[in-house]
Amino acid sequence: MKTRLFSHALSKQLATALFFLFSVVSGLLVAGNSYSDDRVIETDELRADQPYQGTVNFVHQGSFEMVVDDQTFALPPVLQFNNASWSREQVVQRIKQGDRVELELGDSAERDEDFSRTVRSINVINR
Repeated sequence: MKTRLFSHALSKQLATALFFLFSVVSGLLVAGNSYSDDRVIETDELRADQPYQGTVNFVHQGSFEMVVDDQTFALPPVLQFNNASWSREQVVQRIKQGDRVELELGDSAERDEDFSRTVRSINVINR
């Protein structure tokens, strides 16, 4: 006499339950990807001629980039620094980490897939 582990009705229920579970998990994965694709991260876009104030986090003397409050700014060859025209080489030597600055922004600069703004003028506030 043969014994069956699962009856015919039980195997149908198991197959139906597995199919339902697979469908639910697949639906959640598709909905999760769809939700993340539709999500837009809103940031305050920095525009040209817009004043920007912040604290200097870092000044890179090799690439002439300055990080102010976690925003990267590129320094052009000549810019206004404390109401006088200076070369960027002189400016990076005079700005120190922790300085509070007011920037007048210029156009956007594309460098190695990183988008940053150029700076037209820098005024150190806390000196």
